[in-house]
Amino acid sequence: MVSNLTDFDVIIVGGGLAGLMQADILADDPSKDLRVAIIDPDPESLSSKTFASWRLKTTTPHRYSDCIENRWEKFRITSTDGRPIICNFGDYYYERIPGDRLLIKIKQRLENDIRFQKLKDSVTEILERPEEVNAERIAVVTTASGQTFSAKRIYNSVTVEKSELLQYFLGFELETERDYFDPQIVDLMDFRLEQRGEVRFVYVLPFDRRRALVEFTVFAANRISLEKCESILREYISSKLCLPDFQILKVESGAIPMTLNAEPKFPGSDSSSVIQVIGSAAGMVKASTGYSFQRNLRHLTGLATTSYGHFRFQVYDALLLRIIRTNGEMISKVFCILFSANSPSKILLFLDEKSKFTEEIRIFFGLPWAPFLRSLLVLYPFIFAASASLVLHWTLGGLAGWTIPIIGLLTTGIGHGSVDHLLEPTAQRPYQFYGVYLGSIALFILTWFVFPPMALAFFLFQSADHFGEANWIRAIKSSKNATWSRVLAWVWGFFAATFGVLVHWQEANSIIQLILGDSLSIEGITLEAARACGVLVFVAALFVSAIFDRYERKTLGRSVIGMPATLALAASTLALPLLPGFFCFFAFWHGWDSIAVQRAAKGWSSKQYLLKSLPYTTLSLVGILLLAWLYARSGGSQQIWKIVFLGIGALTASHAPVMKRFLKKKPPRFSAKAV
Repeated sequence: MVSNLTDFDVIIVGGGLAGLMQADILADDPSKDLRVAIIDPDPESLSSKTFASWRLKTTTPHRYSDCIENRWEKFRITSTDGRPIICNFGDYYYERIPGDRLLIKIKQRLENDIRFQKLKDSVTEILERPEEVNAERIAVVTTASGQTFSAKRIYNSVTVEKSELLQYFLGFELETERDYFDPQIVDLMDFRLEQRGEVRFVYVLPFDRRRALVEFTVFAANRISLEKCESILREYISSKLCLPDFQILKVESGAIPMTLNAEPKFPGSDSSSVIQVIGSAAGMVKASTGYSFQRNLRHLTGLATTSYGHFRFQVYDALLLRIIRTNGEMISKVFCILFSANSPSKILLFLDEKSKFTEEIRIFFGLPWAPFLRSLLVLYPFIFAASASLVLHWTLGGLAGWTIPIIGLLTTGIGHGSVDHLLEPTAQRPYQFYGVYLGSIALFILTWFVFPPMALAFFLFQSADHFGEANWIRAIKSSKNATWSRVLAWVWGFFAATFGVLVHWQEANSIIQLILGDSLSIEGITLEAARACGVLVFVAALFVSAIFDRYERKTLGRSVIGMPATLALAASTLALPLLPGFFCFFAFWHGWDSIAVQRAAKGWSSKQYLLKSLPYTTLSLVGILLLAWLYARSGGSQQIWKIVFLGIGALTASHAPVMKRFLKKKPPRFSAKAV
């Protein structure tokens, strides 16, 4: 056993499928000086798993083709009412690799290579620092047993366990006393089970006429016990398969996270990090299906795609995951329609994320559109709100383009701060919490009355910090709150807060002057100068989003679209009038995402959030309307802009610090926009 600080060239954290594949690939390196450590608390875990996947018949055999034990060319999907869909895999094979065969193959190779060392331990910490001799960056790894190692490169497949959905399964490898199974056909999904609002099916892999893996699988948020799974599986074997006498040779069980938010336990601190994510930490378990073998192989051999265009497949997965959460029984219909209305080759190409967009449109065209459209609206409200507002603005004109933004402002815009008292730890001491919270509101209003420019400057600074932090919190937390990420997030937030003002200076000028009163004149700022500043903040935001995209691709190993999203925000801001454009962002981007984060962290449903937030949202609206009425009595109709500024500014002054503390302790789940 190695003690003290031991140097390695490479440390692989996690010795599962991805970790062992990575080690096997590293063994191809001819360098005799290479030193590699594989650290895993359960190095034999691969032996109890089965890996099945489809592969194009025309592709060359992969490096583990000699481990393939079974291959099928036909499959069957059975609907809930018992109707079978039997298809040929077409251009594909469906193959099975037993985990124990794969483990033996890789294990024998590594054990015969003195450059590799396996450590039965778990990693508790990884710190990056410059090497003392040549200032190159290295990683220092600490394990649960107290050992410390250094490495020039880290491959990490370990994730933080916090999935909103799981695919969990219990399978029996059975052997019957007489011929029963058809070894030519695999049952991919047999839905002849009570769905109970979830996705439930049985998966049957026949190895020969008397031996098969029969596996009960559930896609759900709440896990049922293994005892209940076994009861359902045995009932299926008895009532649906009507098996003759059999014996159980092997039991297989496990849980696969179905998430687009796989969070690496040890993320790299910046884009130059020596830590690289692989396996589940890099999102190589496909969120909507749980398949990972081919995805891992492509990723580790450098064939995985992380382009902006490839992000659309994450959108498709996000839509399906939401339908699984909200209406799981619909999935049995979706899969039956998919395979009955399309050739298997097209569907498998699509599931492999290699299809063309035009082919995907044809596939979606035959599906029930209502649940997918609802999910699209929930996941991407900003796109719909901004687009609809633009159509109303260009066609009807006048106040029509304001309708959706105003509704958003009065609901999610103001409402996303209405449960602050349930997010803040000090809310357990009500007098302290409400004293600080209401005091912040009063202090902001007082500052505006005494010296409006200071209140406006504080509002812009705090809004930039709040918008930027909320938008890039995943990157900020991954970098361990590094200064570079905080500064860049603030720059992006400054763009979100000021771009509309600068490019719509003719509209903004009079409103800002009204807010500032006689304390400061801005008449000297020309339209050309303001727009030039707008261009600068836009370019800065694009630069920032490109940096964050590059960092998150390295940290997460998959597509993110910060730059395209920034372009979309700028385009909608330019096309809409000043306030409708800002309100669309504030309500349907910032506010909506904030509510999603709060709900995910607290485990609230939409209805629960509404009931908890409604009283405080109503109270805030009554307060703003009261102020508007008082100002309307003492001034002209233009006074309403003072109320809007005071209302949003005062609420931000109290809400932003609460969210900062909340986000620090409760990292959000993955936002479908990936920004």
